[in-house]
Amino acid sequence: MEASLFQSFFMGGFECSSHRLRSGKRLDLLAATQHDQYPTVLADYQRLTSQGIATVRDGIRWHLIETKPYHYDFSSVLPFVQAARVTGMQVIWDIFHYGWPDDLDIYTPEFVRRFASLAAAFARFLANETATIAFLTPINEISFVAWGGGDVAYLNPFAHGRGLELKVQLVRATIEASEAIWHILPAARLVHIDPLINIVPQPASPQDADAVEAYRLAQYQAWDMLAGRLWPGLGGQAKYLDVIGVNYYLHNQWFHASRTIYRYEREYKPFRQMLAEVYARYQRPLFVAETGEEGWRRPDWLRYVSDEVRAAIWAGVPVQGLCLYPILNHPGWDNERHCPNGLWGYTDETNERVIDAPLARELTRQQRLFKKMTVKSSTPTQRRESETAKMRLNTGKVATICLFTDSLEPSGLGEHMLALASSLVASYSILFVCPPTSKGEAVLARAALLGCKTLALEVRDEPAAQQMLCQSLQELQADIFHCHAGIGWEGHAGIYAARASRVPIVVRTEHLPYLLTDLQQRQAYHELVQIVDQVICVSQLAYNSYLEAGIPADKLKVIRNGICVPNPQRDHVGIRQQLGLPPEAKIILTVARMTEQKGHQYLIEAMPSILAQVPTAYFVWIGEGPLEADLRHQIQNSGIDPAHILFAGWRGDVPELLVAAELFVLPSLFEGLPLVVLEALAIGPPVI
Repeated sequence: MEASLFQSFFMGGFECSSHRLRSGKRLDLLAATQHDQYPTVLADYQRLTSQGIATVRDGIRWHLIETKPYHYDFSSVLPFVQAARVTGMQVIWDIFHYGWPDDLDIYTPEFVRRFASLAAAFARFLANETATIAFLTPINEISFVAWGGGDVAYLNPFAHGRGLELKVQLVRATIEASEAIWHILPAARLVHIDPLINIVPQPASPQDADAVEAYRLAQYQAWDMLAGRLWPGLGGQAKYLDVIGVNYYLHNQWFHASRTIYRYEREYKPFRQMLAEVYARYQRPLFVAETGEEGWRRPDWLRYVSDEVRAAIWAGVPVQGLCLYPILNHPGWDNERHCPNGLWGYTDETNERVIDAPLARELTRQQRLFKKMTVKSSTPTQRRESETAKMRLNTGKVATICLFTDSLEPSGLGEHMLALASSLVASYSILFVCPPTSKGEAVLARAALLGCKTLALEVRDEPAAQQMLCQSLQELQADIFHCHAGIGWEGHAGIYAARASRVPIVVRTEHLPYLLTDLQQRQAYHELVQIVDQVICVSQLAYNSYLEAGIPADKLKVIRNGICVPNPQRDHVGIRQQLGLPPEAKIILTVARMTEQKGHQYLIEAMPSILAQVPTAYFVWIGEGPLEADLRHQIQNSGIDPAHILFAGWRGDVPELLVAAELFVLPSLFEGLPLVVLEALAIGPPVI
């Protein structure tokens, strides 16, 4: 996909914070990431070019430039300008990224004058050094600086109760700087960047809804002031709100005065809706100026944000870019911890940086998907075509796929369906159907966050629910009905409903081998297969079991399960401390629901002999299930020290646990191709 403002849709952002910490130390993250001298800046820009990125966010450091009041030395900026000239890189410059000279009080009128003078000097410098149109961010994150520095004393100037005052001051400085820049560079584009957030009342406090909504809307105050909508006496006008950049991270949604809201929760607002709200409010060019995650979560987060941006574009929001920020790993502000959130790490002795391969692969995939999208044009004909495409998407007239299961506990099966949905939803309309059990509703909530239509139905022996499914399939004009089954007697009612609704293509994925022994169930299954277009088996052995059961070969196809390979943090000591295990513990990890099929009871039988040979062995069990009480009772009767078996419940850090484990054991009686085994094989511990 092309963008009208930027040379590339995907951008890279270099962390350039330069503020003073409470300790007195001044940060310089350009220097800390070795992105400050010409050879490394040039190499970094060339790396970005090799990844198809031609636009970057970078910054200048005021404290190095204004060595004394109103005297400027831009030698620290020259390496960036020269590298951009050589590589053809388009730069969006942050003039103020949290830091300023020590002799200035940010609350005084002198701050506004000095900042406007700096902006003018930098504009003159750019006018002499480059002929390209300048993109400038006068003050990065006005709202965040006002909150962090004026309300909660997290940032310099470490004040309490002066956030609004600081916000007004920064808006004044931005307006003065904008005029100073345009006086020298009339064609310059000014970019105004702030976090995009969502806050909801705590579930137990619905009476706070009005106050919380007012607090949420305060995120727009700085932009409203710049545009003259709020406090027009500051001098704001529509022209000052030129280009809007939004910053969006994992923790940008929370319950009021409480914890983060995560993507799988009902209260989470899809990012596409937040983008649509900003565009509806301001009708200005818009891009995602910062987004990213740490560790193995990086590719998954990029996938989520990219999918949401595509959905927003399809809905008519002209998002013009997406910036991976930061593009380099960096030391943390407060504790200098290693923050593994970039596409590349630090430079080594040969000036090379190690790339994060999973994130690079996902970036390539997303670039390919965005290139398939049509540029949203301003011509009447193309606007009509875009609206027609939007209408077809919203009414289900593009290809519609129904992902269906009636499994009451769609754990691994549900994860597989969600993985399919995450890849399909950008190009197809998806209807996601699960039973309204606790596990089913959790899967549906996550599907909704991906942008799927969802339907909570238990169709087995429920004619009314079957009729509702038929009605939904007909209304959406479903093209493909994809049933996912854990065992052979699941999914029948859904498939018959799909055929009754005249869905053109009906396929069924078997996540387990052929296990039916009851004659009536076997006969019902063989009758069902006759009206299914394709039966998908997730492994060769599962395929063989269906062939041996008499299912025609032309109905069967092997499509193996796949995963996005995690890239977890390798913190063996930290994981053991977190689990309450001794440093010498040899972790034997099992991730499975506690049911008869998964075979935990057989592992308990083996434990005495294992512990006799390896006294430092500890069995860590991730998961829950109906047999948990029975398994605890079996352990108690076996004489095993219960301290060596940790019932850890469901956890979201399985890849990190796999890294720390000496062995992964799945003692199942039968499987298809379990996703957790694939993850274990990808990450490295031996698998039994």
